[in-house]
Amino acid sequence: MTAIVETSNVVFSGIFAVEMLLKVIAEGPFRYIANGFIVFDGIIVILSAIEICQTFMGNGTGGGGSGLSVLRTFRLLRILKLVRFMPNLVSVLHYSYITDGVW
Repeated sequence: MTAIVETSNVVFSGIFAVEMLLKVIAEGPFRYIANGFIVFDGIIVILSAIEICQTFMGNGTGGGGSGLSVLRTFRLLRILKLVRFMPNLVSVLHYSYITDGVW
């Protein structure tokens, strides 16, 4: 199971890195940094790349030993960006909170 999670981490980080690169090329660096949410995504992508490099360089800490692995939780904040563009998602999150009480 851990191998699947690590592989999917690398795959999705690669996809997000390509997305970031295409946004920088399409919008230019100054328009890219003008949007706070896009900058936040870029920071998460860069930190993910650093974490993956540390893991594969064999620094002895493995996947979970790095302090950067704690920053994976910030990836969940991308959901907040979706809430801005999808008002129905607010309802879904609200009802899941009411029914599950997990949040």
